Amino acid sequence: MQFYQFSNGPFQAKERFLSIFYLMALTLVLLASGLVIGGGLILLLPFGRCRRLDYANWSMAIFAGLCLRVCGHRWRFVGAGLPQRQAIFVANHSSTVDTFLMPSLFPPRTSVIAKKEIIWFPVIGQLAWLGSFLLIDRDNPDRSAASLKSLSKRIHEDRINLWLMPEGTRSRDGQLARFKTGFVHLAVATGLPVIPIVLHDTYRLWPAGTLRCRPGEVLVEVLDPIDTSAWRAADAREIAATVREQIRKRLVAGPADGPR
Repeated sequence: MQFYQFSNGPFQAKERFLSIFYLMALTLVLLASGLVIGGGLILLLPFGRCRRLDYANWSMAIFAGLCLRVCGHRWRFVGAGLPQRQAIFVANHSSTVDTFLMPSLFPPRTSVIAKKEIIWFPVIGQLAWLGSFLLIDRDNPDRSAASLKSLSKRIHEDRINLWLMPEGTRSRDGQLARFKTGFVHLAVATGLPVIPIVLHDTYRLWPAGTLRCRPGEVLVEVLDPIDTSAWRAADAREIAATVREQIRKRLVAGPADGPR
């Protein structure tokens, strides 16, 4: 693969061997997790979407934690942990580590937001559908607005938390990319507070676009909740930029109890 390389700089033979070992172990865990999670969700089909989402959260947290362990990754909160309230959690995204860290952090009954087309993506799409994660039609403005209204109703009925990474994809250089506005529209539709999450050092442990996996610790910093009652959809770009700036400042300053 041309883009997915081990490193852009010097890479010692020992580190290369360890990365290959981590990736092989990770592949085995992912295969096992797909079978266990998928099988459990199929058995729970008659018991409703909330049961399936709860099971998906529980089982994903177990296997995601195992994925982190086999790669030598640890994490801990800086200061307070996640508040026990329904909210929209917004985090930065600069590493493959985030993919496994995210389910480990999920509060109970948490869903990501994905495009409806994901259901056609092998394995992942079917698990997302079976797990009753929230899907939205973003390509058609009219259907998207109707889908957003339907999602908002379900979010309140089932008391679902949302977890989004507004950059959309992993940052290629570890720098915070521009935030998309989807979380703002969801906050306006639901009235839920937005809680920024800062993931420190994930890029250092596994840079995007490489196979260079290093063991180490991720520091998770939870910023103060943001009241969204005055937010308007017309101001989505400005609001997204403001939330992005809060996270950027914490990334630059470093964690509250860690090295700058």
